[in-house]
Amino acid sequence: MSRFWIITIGVFLLQETFSFNLVLLDSYRDHRNLWPIHVCFLATTLADFVIGDTLGRFIKRRASQTWLMTRLNAFFSATERLIGRFGWKLALVLMGQLAPTYINAMIATFLDLNRRDAFIFVILGELLWYGLLWSFVLSVAWIKNGYIAFAALVFISLAAAKFFRAATVGSKIQAPAEGAE
Repeated sequence: MSRFWIITIGVFLLQETFSFNLVLLDSYRDHRNLWPIHVCFLATTLADFVIGDTLGRFIKRRASQTWLMTRLNAFFSATERLIGRFGWKLALVLMGQLAPTYINAMIATFLDLNRRDAFIFVILGELLWYGLLWSFVLSVAWIKNGYIAFAALVFISLAAAKFFRAATVGSKIQAPAEGAE
């Protein structure tokens, strides 16, 4: 196996945005066949989902009575009362831009979603993230100088991260007060 594929699989498993963009840009500029890249992304994403789902179910089963788990369960139930079950499913899709697949799969197990729903919404979020990364890469692929292309990718990635962070953290939604209807 070539060094490129070892790096690609490692980057796809970690799902770190800058490295991911560089691997995609390198693949595109070297005129590599992109179908193996897409298949590698899907395979590593599925592996991440299985790992996160299994680990989440294990933690939920083994540590259900700990202080941290009771706090997490209280947080998830309060948030579900606020945004509903569909809101959490939508949040799983949007969190595909912010968190790795295994984290989103673990969150889905704490929400008591069945595996099918968790799989659909987590993978949908990851596919949207993958499409977003390809749009970044294709937007700078025409730049001939590799250093400038890298700087443009960094800038675009930071701007997108700032936008997604502002869209999620800047929300002013608050839970209703106890007893208020």
